[in-house]
Amino acid sequence: MSLSVMATTTTELVLKPAIKSKLLRELRIYADAKVALKEAEAKVEKHKGVIAVIREEIGEQTIAVDGYSITLVAGVKSTLKVEKLIALGVSTAMIEAATIISPIKSYTKITMPKDSDA
Repeated sequence: MSLSVMATTTTELVLKPAIKSKLLRELRIYADAKVALKEAEAKVEKHKGVIAVIREEIGEQTIAVDGYSITLVAGVKSTLKVEKLIALGVSTAMIEAATIISPIKSYTKITMPKDSDA
């Protein structure tokens, strides 16, 4: 039986006071903007729900009024389950050969302090 272990290395940086101050200022602005965005998104979702109810009352899938368009989009998602493929006789080598790995756009992840509302 093989055991695997993961190790993490932490590097402690000493930032110049000006850089630290600038970074903290931007992080606080980011946190405030994130809170405002969440509030705006909640407001949008509330109104979207009301509009959906009105569309249901009208009984049409798509409605256009004064340049606005409201449409019920009912999608379907399909996924391949590797376990089911193997159960059906597809070899893992075939699954690996058919798997395409594509790079995705990199992004910056910002994690807020635990006591933050953002």
